[in-house]
Amino acid sequence: QGGNHSTFLDRLVDAVQSHCPQISPQDRHCRDKEQDACSGHGWCLDSFCYCYQDYAGPKCDTHLLSALQYLPSSYPTQDVSHCHQSIALSRGMEGLSRTYNALQNPAVCDDSKSIQRRFNKTQGLGVTFRWLSLSLLLSLAEQKTLLIGGKWRAFNFEGCSDRGLWCYLLPSSNCSVSSWRWEEISEKDFYMPQVLVVPSEGIDQGQLWWSSQMTHLIMRPSVDLKEKVRRIKNSLSWSGRVVGLHVRHGDSCADIARRRCLPAGKYLEVAEEVLSRYRMDAIYLATDDPVVVEEAKKRGVRYISAPIKRHLFSNHMYIEHRLNLGVVDRKGVSDATFIDLMLLRDCDALVGTFGSHFSKVAYELSVGAKGYFPPFVSLDDPW
Repeated sequence: QGGNHSTFLDRLVDAVQSHCPQISPQDRHCRDKEQDACSGHGWCLDSFCYCYQDYAGPKCDTHLLSALQYLPSSYPTQDVSHCHQSIALSRGMEGLSRTYNALQNPAVCDDSKSIQRRFNKTQGLGVTFRWLSLSLLLSLAEQKTLLIGGKWRAFNFEGCSDRGLWCYLLPSSNCSVSSWRWEEISEKDFYMPQVLVVPSEGIDQGQLWWSSQMTHLIMRPSVDLKEKVRRIKNSLSWSGRVVGLHVRHGDSCADIARRRCLPAGKYLEVAEEVLSRYRMDAIYLATDDPVVVEEAKKRGVRYISAPIKRHLFSNHMYIEHRLNLGVVDRKGVSDATFIDLMLLRDCDALVGTFGSHFSKVAYELSVGAKGYFPPFVSLDDPW
């Protein structure tokens, strides 16, 4: 956090004073120039904390990259500092959006000014989504257009085989590949850097924030997917605030090389604690195990779940291998995956396992859509 931040901080205070309502003195969170204000992880300006990269909370006391949970005492949008924090987080976002649109939709398409990525391996949907968002990160850093091609087996079904990923998402570019550069594709095939380098001045909100913006940009739902999600929400009487719960059992529990899967009851217990803490209205359950849905129905809490083919995931063989072999309903699997993901995005908190790329993507989409860090609990690894 070194360097001279005085100009930046002055601009931030000016923006806050112009847009945020006046707060009574007893509601303020810190005292200017107070020693160890903001837990030592932020600036105290005008009696509010502005957190350093990848720290969150009214007192900046949660490190988002290493914490297994972020559960502030009050829900972020209900805290008096929400306006101040949201302005700090949103700085530079309009410029990022303009840069993305200019690079991905150029007036003239030029393969030499592009980064190419192609589906040519059998990978799970979760890791594929994160790979795409990180590929977008690299293309922005190099100021090039990201072009995505290839036919992925998951989308090889009637009505979708020609469009692939764009059956569910808006096309990422108005350009297409005229000539593949196979050496580059092979070198970067499913390249997943451990540390993100933020390639833009003025956007220093941290790795989780930046990754969330990339995921949000590359995974904009198509008109058809939006309509499916809207209809399902109506059928579920979706209202109020909802806790998102992702329970991964299915194929991952059969792999002895992985850690043992947690019992469903543990997930349900934690989700219900979050529901109670923030006085939410329901828990949306996304899972690859239909037995968990039946177990949740027996509890004295309102659980809702989309009417999708969850039984398709109940098998000891990895779902991506079954998709590749064509021994499972590809459309059913793809529909279920995208619907669960978009509904988790729309939830107000998330309980899951960040050891699963699916849970990570769901949380990143939620951050990107909301513009703040919603509460989360990961039952295995930090983000």
